[in-house]
Amino acid sequence: GGGGGGDSDRMVSYLEDQVSLLRGDLLKAKEQTSQSISEQESMANTILQLEENIRKKSQESHEQQEYLRTNMEELESHQREVSNLRIELVELRTRLRQCSINEAKKQQQLEAPPPPLTTTSTAST
Repeated sequence: GGGGGGDSDRMVSYLEDQVSLLRGDLLKAKEQTSQSISEQESMANTILQLEENIRKKSQESHEQQEYLRTNMEELESHQREVSNLRIELVELRTRLRQCSINEAKKQQQLEAPPPPLTTTSTAST
């Protein structure tokens, strides 16, 4: 039964080959699993970073809005001041014009011959 013995040897080596192939597959599967786990972890980290960035950006945006709002308020108050100053300026120009008109009248009166003196104001007493 020498031939039978050879058959069983072949069968054993075939099974050993199959086992080593399966071991290889198992190792590959483990590697892939750990790889996919590390990929998932890195994706999770990326997501966390993105969420953190979003939080920071919205915080910054909120601060900028606050800053802009404050600036707008300041700007509006400056504009109010400016319009008040313009009004004052117009009033001052009007007063100045009035003064110069009055001054011109005085000047004319000075240049004009004096009115004849009447003694009515002294005679009343």
